[in-house]
Amino acid sequence: MKLKLLLKPILTWWWMIALASIIAGVTTFFIVRQLPKVYSARTMLMVSSTINDPNPEVYQFNITSQLAQTYAYIGYQDTVRNATMQALNLPDLPDYEVTALTGGFLEITVTDINPVYAAEVANELAHQLINISPTNLEQSQQAQLNDFVQTQLVDLQVKISRTQEEIAAKEADLSDATSASEISQIQNDIVALETKLTNYQTTYASLLTTTGSSAINTISVFEPASVPRYPIGPKILLVVLIAVAGGFVLSTAGAYIIEYLDDSIKEINEISELIEAPIIAAITQLPKEKGWDYLKQNPDSAVADSFHMLNVNLGFMGIDHPIHTILITSPGPADGKSTIAINLAYTMAKGNKSVVIVDADLRRPSLHTTMGVSNDLGLSRLFIEDIELKEVLQPINDGKIFLIASGDPPPNPTDLLGSSRMELILDELKHLFDVVIIDCPPMLVPDTSVLSKKVDGVLLVVRPSHTTRRTIQLARDQLRRAGARILGVVANGVSAQTHYYGGYYHSRSTEKSDRKKRKPAAPSS
Repeated sequence: MKLKLLLKPILTWWWMIALASIIAGVTTFFIVRQLPKVYSARTMLMVSSTINDPNPEVYQFNITSQLAQTYAYIGYQDTVRNATMQALNLPDLPDYEVTALTGGFLEITVTDINPVYAAEVANELAHQLINISPTNLEQSQQAQLNDFVQTQLVDLQVKISRTQEEIAAKEADLSDATSASEISQIQNDIVALETKLTNYQTTYASLLTTTGSSAINTISVFEPASVPRYPIGPKILLVVLIAVAGGFVLSTAGAYIIEYLDDSIKEINEISELIEAPIIAAITQLPKEKGWDYLKQNPDSAVADSFHMLNVNLGFMGIDHPIHTILITSPGPADGKSTIAINLAYTMAKGNKSVVIVDADLRRPSLHTTMGVSNDLGLSRLFIEDIELKEVLQPINDGKIFLIASGDPPPNPTDLLGSSRMELILDELKHLFDVVIIDCPPMLVPDTSVLSKKVDGVLLVVRPSHTTRRTIQLARDQLRRAGARILGVVANGVSAQTHYYGGYYHSRSTEKSDRKKRKPAAPSS
């Protein structure tokens, strides 16, 4: 469950992630295709002649490696660059690298869109390096070499002295040894140290004899650069894959940001936890046009069964505390409370109950328009005129349901709905009808709060993926402060997949439909 919750932004916005990745890949593909091909030419140089020596000394490898580093540094200097540009009659040089390799080798790599040009520049750079070496080294460069040799000599002196001390210590330990195994081990250690000492002394002597010699300070072409046949770039597939990966990462991050900023309820269970009240019905999305008339036209649908379940649950809730007046509201606008109120009234009337719907939204009334009736006489007229209640009752659905429209908007709707006159109107309606359903404004309007404590219970209509957590919490707190009895939550506009009873109801309605379509078999003759 935690993994599913963690991956929910990806599962929700998969189409955006996929689209962004595809767009990034396709766009990058066409851009990279327009770029020129890049070629790389390489020249290999060898420093000194140690490779030709069958038994090179360790010091030779050390000096060769140091020289290779020196020549790599020289390869980037203006002396080499200017000489190369002058030789090839070039205003500038392409990108190149001079790298010192293991074993005293140099690698010059030139990259350019012209393969012939790249090879020529690589070979000329090598030629210019050879021209300044070995005998033509500048004084500072020769001094750098001599400093290196002197450093090696000092280091060897330290190693020789330390090894001699270790041998003397082992010989002292040998005189104190008592067991044969201990004596044998010490003797082996002494032999190993003496061997190491001999190597140090030999290297020291050899290096000392070469001080000031330039015999190893040579450089030559080991492998000249040839014209490359195949480009090294642009690597279209690699670049496209990187672009796709980048598009995926950025779009995924965007999906998580969207989900983080989106405060709307996604899971039905969240609603019950926030309000601390049960979900007594889950209604699938009704058609936008004539949603109020849907049950009449589709009595055997899954939606009809959902409203039947809502009615049954309200009946159970009224066993100990009878429910005659029901206020229906929502945390915010466009949650579908009016549609729920009308269809609930239809369901109750179908169960042989007398029902009246009161449009208590005195600010933005809509039920009279939805039901196609007049708004001239309505609830507001009962407050300002001395008229009887029956004068504002309008029959709907062949007279099985009555509607009290809101009437003309008054200047003080909150005061009117919270007045004692409103209580008298509700008392009179309870004597006339079995159930009074009051369609109120959203909880954002104070009218609902003052009226909520005058009814037997409140139904809160919430639309997942639309209603925000903040508005739900505000609605809950307002109802609690008003002392209202929250009967439960109606989840409106849920998908068939998340519908609590969707599978059961669907199977029932399908069976009913099949029974209607199925004809009795003809009697056998």
